[in-house]
Amino acid sequence: MMHKSNIVVTAIAAAFGAAGADYRIVAADQSTSSLVMVSGAPGAQAEILWRWDSRKDSKILPTYRNSFRNIDECKPSADGSEILANASCGGVAAVDVATASVKWYAYLPEWNAGPHSLCALPDGKVAVANSTGVDALQIIDVSAAPLDPARQKVVKAMSLPGAHGVVWDARRGSLFALGYTNLYELAYSSADMSVSVKRSWDYSAKLCDQYGHDLVADGSGGYFLTNHTAVWHLDPDADRWTKVRDMANVKSFSRDAKKGDLITIAKEKWWTDELKIIEPDGTTRVVGPFPGARFYKARWM
Repeated sequence: MMHKSNIVVTAIAAAFGAAGADYRIVAADQSTSSLVMVSGAPGAQAEILWRWDSRKDSKILPTYRNSFRNIDECKPSADGSEILANASCGGVAAVDVATASVKWYAYLPEWNAGPHSLCALPDGKVAVANSTGVDALQIIDVSAAPLDPARQKVVKAMSLPGAHGVVWDARRGSLFALGYTNLYELAYSSADMSVSVKRSWDYSAKLCDQYGHDLVADGSGGYFLTNHTAVWHLDPDADRWTKVRDMANVKSFSRDAKKGDLITIAKEKWWTDELKIIEPDGTTRVVGPFPGARFYKARWM
């Protein structure tokens, strides 16, 4: 007998088709407090083929449903089985793709909280870059109560003005965290959920611009960073910054060597109803528009 999760995965693959499955995109849709999955394959119809709706997930207690308004991050795991998400109203979660429901969720209740990104740590805890009035890197231990935020432990690991990006670097055993002016490489201590600075880069001085927004590992030890005016690449070992693209106000950047650069740029205020792909040969094409959608970030699955 086929397991229920396998049936769901098979159904998702069937919805995308053989070609579309390789071009899956996950996006944070603020209009419905949802994560959605669409096909970015050339010629694919602009339609939503999978959705996790935080308002309808029975595992989330009603008290915490509003914390997933203005969802602003979507990070798929390496195997595509789960997606990490957070929202500017304080919600943080790991969503199981097969069941379209949370595996765990947390809540950062500070006044005017603004979680903008998160990552899983090797000990199972979670690091969150929390901006908008909190300006901190926070660590959450969800192990004691994965579905009960009131019983979880939250630690402010360090102040981080304009906290917007965080990535665990397994190769270096470091945590990389992005603020409005600086990028930090941090040592992480599991025992007390603390961090200490290994290195820091004042990229606002090096790049003559600030307001870092997205931070993405390139898969080879380097990082992509977006700020007000461009997309940049950092080689930490060589301490070398390279401009990737002249593009202002890029909300998210996701590169696949075969499929190209997936980019979100706000059309209205901070959101868009379409996704831009710049293919490896330089051809630009648009996925969408999706009427009524308010996408913030999008990633290749």
